[in-house]
Amino acid sequence: MLGLAAVVETFKWLRERQARWDLANSGVWPLDYREYLAEPGADLAGLVSELYGVDRRSVALTSGAQEGNFLALWVLRKRAEKVVVFPPEYEPLALLPEEFGLRRVEGSGDPFSYVERGAVLLFSNPNNPTGRYLAPRALSELADEARRKGAYVVADIIFIDFVDGRPRGFPAENAVFNYSTDKFFTSSVRVGWSFGDRAIVEAMSEAKDLFNPGPKELEARAGYGFLSRREEVRARNAAWISANWAALKKALGGAAVDYAEHMPVAFLHLQCDGVEAAERLLARGVSTVPGRFFGVDKALRVGLARVRPEEFAEPLSALSEGLADCLG
Repeated sequence: MLGLAAVVETFKWLRERQARWDLANSGVWPLDYREYLAEPGADLAGLVSELYGVDRRSVALTSGAQEGNFLALWVLRKRAEKVVVFPPEYEPLALLPEEFGLRRVEGSGDPFSYVERGAVLLFSNPNNPTGRYLAPRALSELADEARRKGAYVVADIIFIDFVDGRPRGFPAENAVFNYSTDKFFTSSVRVGWSFGDRAIVEAMSEAKDLFNPGPKELEARAGYGFLSRREEVRARNAAWISANWAALKKALGGAAVDYAEHMPVAFLHLQCDGVEAAERLLARGVSTVPGRFFGVDKALRVGLARVRPEEFAEPLSALSEGLADCLG
């Protein structure tokens, strides 16, 4: 069934196009996980339960958010008649439904209008690349509507720590939320967790035991250590990103851009083709990601967290000059 017929253009682009200045990556400059390791036997699932205020039995540990998304659709595949995605959207997430043989529908606007029997609403929240965000209260209302109508919500919340200081109040029925440490903390060691509807999450755990048992002890210890120092890391990330966003916003002038406060990416809307613009920037030593991979041709995603603020002026100058005739 899973022949992976679709090529993930985002990953292909990132592998094949390297540059001096990395404004393509959506994560932060990675922390040294060795400085965050908890003692052996640390109860990561228990800490996740405490952080989000959810039943521990409704928590599954994974290898990352994308594995959580995969497992959620695996569990729901026989109940789903269609999967609704909302472009612009992270390409690997948007491709998942068709890899399961599920019908993909592209939605827009209010997600409530797509809640109907047999529908799975699949989206990143906060959105990659725009930063649009449904807070837990709005998610609870959406999941409640899904429960009444026999639909489901699957949300990739890998960026939530950037925009929500205390994420609690998530729904416990007809919804699953998937997280990974590799954007907010580091990509050098990765651990994730899923929580939400207990029956779905328990089925996800059983499937993970079959496909990819884990996480390993090192990953669990790192995850516990990261979460234990979450506020410290949040302050570090916010200061870094805020400085780079202020510089980028000033350089862009009145150009159209989608951005949410403290998100590590900005989505620039252009007057020219995004692939052409990204290639032009590569020639100047700056890597970005074309909007086409998110469903918008005339756009670029620009990362704000992989270059130190004191070193951001040079790539920002190259970006401004390279896009001088493309910015609206």
